[in-house]
Amino acid sequence: MNALDLLQRDQGKLKDIVNSLNASLRNDTHSRQTLVQQLKEEFKQHEQLAEELLYSVLLEHRDTHDLAKHGYRVHRQVDKSILALESLESHRDEWKTQLVELQANLFQHIDQEQKQLFPKARKLLGKRMLDEIGMEMAAQKDHIMI
Repeated sequence: MNALDLLQRDQGKLKDIVNSLNASLRNDTHSRQTLVQQLKEEFKQHEQLAEELLYSVLLEHRDTHDLAKHGYRVHRQVDKSILALESLESHRDEWKTQLVELQANLFQHIDQEQKQLFPKARKLLGKRMLDEIGMEMAAQKDHIMI
């Protein structure tokens, strides 16, 4: 599996978790903390693989430098939102506000990656290099410490 396909699969998982968190706002306060922990673990894994194996390469190219740098910044914002969700009581209005902010940042980031960064990376790096990066991502995925 190439790196972009792997990252897109991870992005789908992240969106599903956030959508489940939104659904839990109706009445299921008990599952929220479990979902937040799951989101934290999935995002940390996604973030580390993207930054160490893809963004680091894309920073070296003029066409993708700014997009990769922006990706790092958004990852920090999402990290902060996840930490806030962990620290706040899930029945409070602040928790819900933080979830809305996290969703906006994460979904916009995913959209930007899929529409802008990934097409440029595909063109710039080519199939062979993306396959190599994808193999490295798959090998490292199980060894990332959360």
